Amino acid sequence: MRIKFAIDKVREEHLNDLRRRYPLVDAVDRGWTQPLSQDRDKLMIDPERYPLIQDPLIECIPRYKREKIGEIPKLKDSDGHWKYTSDEVEQKISQYVKSLLEDEELNEEFNFDQKQQQYLEETFGTICRFFSGWSLYPHQLKSILAYIKEMHVVVATGTGSGKTESFMLPMISHLCKEAIRVKEGGEEKSDRAIKVLILYPMNALVADQLARLRSILGDIEMAKHLKQSGFGRFPQFGMYTGRTPFAGWYSKRKELKKKGGLSHNPKKFEWDHSRNRTEFSDIIKAYEDMEIGRKELWELMLQKKKVPAKGMRIEIFKEGEGEVPSEAISYDEAEGIYGEEIVTQIRRLYRHDRSVLPVDDLEKMKHQKQKEEFRKHKYVIDDDAWNLSWFEQVKGGKAIDRAFGQGQKEAKKAKIPYLTGKMDRELFSRQEMHHGGVREYYKNKILGIKEEDIDDPKKLTKQQKEQMDQALSYGGTPDVFVTNYSMLEYSLMRPLEHVFWENTAKWLSKNEEDGGDRKLLMVLDESHLYEGAMGTEVSMLLNRLRGVLKAGEDDIQFILTSASLGPDFEGKAIDNDKLKFAAGLTGIRAKGIDDEEEAWEAIDKKFAMPPGVKKNLWPDENEDVSISECVTSAILGAVKEEEEKEEEKKEEEEEEEEEEAQLRLTRRAKKVSVAFFAPSLRDDDEDAMMVVKIGETARIVNVTNGSFHVLFGFFFAFWPPKAELR
Repeated sequence: MRIKFAIDKVREEHLNDLRRRYPLVDAVDRGWTQPLSQDRDKLMIDPERYPLIQDPLIECIPRYKREKIGEIPKLKDSDGHWKYTSDEVEQKISQYVKSLLEDEELNEEFNFDQKQQQYLEETFGTICRFFSGWSLYPHQLKSILAYIKEMHVVVATGTGSGKTESFMLPMISHLCKEAIRVKEGGEEKSDRAIKVLILYPMNALVADQLARLRSILGDIEMAKHLKQSGFGRFPQFGMYTGRTPFAGWYSKRKELKKKGGLSHNPKKFEWDHSRNRTEFSDIIKAYEDMEIGRKELWELMLQKKKVPAKGMRIEIFKEGEGEVPSEAISYDEAEGIYGEEIVTQIRRLYRHDRSVLPVDDLEKMKHQKQKEEFRKHKYVIDDDAWNLSWFEQVKGGKAIDRAFGQGQKEAKKAKIPYLTGKMDRELFSRQEMHHGGVREYYKNKILGIKEEDIDDPKKLTKQQKEQMDQALSYGGTPDVFVTNYSMLEYSLMRPLEHVFWENTAKWLSKNEEDGGDRKLLMVLDESHLYEGAMGTEVSMLLNRLRGVLKAGEDDIQFILTSASLGPDFEGKAIDNDKLKFAAGLTGIRAKGIDDEEEAWEAIDKKFAMPPGVKKNLWPDENEDVSISECVTSAILGAVKEEEEKEEEKKEEEEEEEEEEAQLRLTRRAKKVSVAFFAPSLRDDDEDAMMVVKIGETARIVNVTNGSFHVLFGFFFAFWPPKAELR
């Protein structure tokens, strides 16, 4: 495809859109020499006047080096099945960890003590299991190792260099560390507290990274692994921004209605949670309609992790009918995993399709009689089929109770409507996190305690308290808290959200007692945006947070990422602007050192700034070569290297070769105008035509938002988006 054709296509689409939106009269009969619409078209096409679309940019994407030490052992095949026995898997993980510890360069730089080696083994044991076959960039590997060494980390590599993994992987290490601490401390499970706080400058970035969290912490196998490693429960994450539904309490104290109007008796009150149904019904219905009516779109939503990591779907295999899959489990096994929640899901499935069970009157059966019927069949449970109908769980009302049968109150005791389920990894609503008004509702509406008595602990039996605590234990303060600086400030001020910081402060207060194993990991992604007045405000906000948590300097560990913090620095710490920016933003100081130069040297030792090592695809600057030779050399070199890698990969996994090659070849870097290569795209300009031919011969691998990547590592960008490129 020629570049000029693409530009013309985009321009014409926009002109057509303007013509439709803003039609003009011809006005020729009023003295104009030509129709106004034609004059407007010329105005926006003429490069000397007000062109609608500027020249495209060609972005030459630098590629970062991968090293042998960063190659994670390939323990699974392309379908995600283990290639080795459990003993062989453990052996390969041990060999890889040993190679890290024995690497001379890494050993000289980090020199781990015995305790840190234990964290390293647990961290890479987890990474090897769930990121099988990955090849880490040096800066990604060193960000993990620097975190384990208890250093603050600054990753300032280019766009497309994997900066997100540079804090996501240390986040996994942080949760592994907490699992070890809980296990060795003899605790049942990790306390409710924010262990990882990921701070973004804007909501768009939060929503984008939420999908990455779902793919990692939302993965049921990852959640089970961390739980079994010592965490004691599933680590949970939650997005807390202005987009998170919904502001306010879960339930409100409301005056009871009676015939003839409102009661004026002050004792006639109840805790009402009907607002939840109002707030969530449209969201839940939209998801259900998509799942039922637009299955392809729904599958894409699940694949792209655009659905909250909550709930599951079940398939019932009736006794004596057809072949039962090997993964099917009995009802008792399902109830052991999901508790009473599984009963409600079977009832819901039966209500929508009565053919799933060989009975006609399930709703008329007693609760225990229903369970006897359930035990006759087998169940396949898909934990990755996330949905929000699970979130809703149980509705009220006599009609619904008749449809679902008896035992609804028992189901509500186990799973409170619109709150967290036993197997949820994501906290979707604000109420799931702060629990404001939840206890009051549970006591008043589920346990039947009068509103005036709900604050009296004597009115609650031991069994009722245990039931309530168990139901509420499924949610609460998230372990990974994703927010923006604006919402962070609000949450520090509003009493409703104080529970986050009270729980975190309580957890952090034992950090020194536990030998420094309790730390808040704070991630500041896109940290270059925190400059000027906003940077000062955010720095002061972080100091306020430190004060609220009563946290010392050793209680918080920072990871900063950015593509715009400047080049790598070699020289004295006092002259390192990148270090000064990071230290100023995070409030890291050198206490007790009066000499300024020595103070900055001390601060420098607290930070790790792993550099991104780029591949040299271009000739040296002092070589006298033409643009076409330079471009040709880079393309041929990249192609040759990829062909060699593809040949190696074909021996193992032929199906994965092309996708991985395309991903590696579409890393992005500096942008240059087409004018850089040639003054215009004319047939008689050799260098310009070289660029055009690249566009013609390179195979397009992705078309999105008005830009497309080319296999050979070039990036052509057009504005505005929504161009239909063929």
